[in-house]
Amino acid sequence: MPKGGNREGKTSRRKLEVAERRRKVIELRLAGLKYREIFERYPDLGYRSVSAIAQDVTRALDQFVGEPVRELVAVEMARLERLNQALWPRAMQGDLQAIATGVRLSESRRKLSGLDAADRAGTDQSEVDAYLDHIAGTAPASMLDDELIHDNDNEAGDA
Repeated sequence: MPKGGNREGKTSRRKLEVAERRRKVIELRLAGLKYREIFERYPDLGYRSVSAIAQDVTRALDQFVGEPVRELVAVEMARLERLNQALWPRAMQGDLQAIATGVRLSESRRKLSGLDAADRAGTDQSEVDAYLDHIAGTAPASMLDDELIHDNDNEAGDA
């Protein structure tokens, strides 16, 4: 047998062990345990720290969930857009129920796309909404802060 010929077996076994450990930790998280509780109650999992558990869970989710989640977000965004397009004519005619539903659809799209994170970052959401409406051509430029428009125009020219 060539030198190092058993490496594939060790690597495969190690990958299986890591996958199994990650599965257990994710199950424990789904059961409501915090990382610290997992670390303290399950030393047999072999983690050296609470942050190592968090990193392992993040890696597992990135590996197995990342792409499917992006696909699901894209499908959901398309659904929301189709619903919005169907409601739009009624909303533009002043149908209050269609307007309210359109607002809820917009809120769902913002959450899904991460635009609501702008609030947490200190950006005024009304400025973001007004700018997006301006880009879409659905709001008069007078609704926008001139500085916001010109700043973005300058960024577009720099790109």
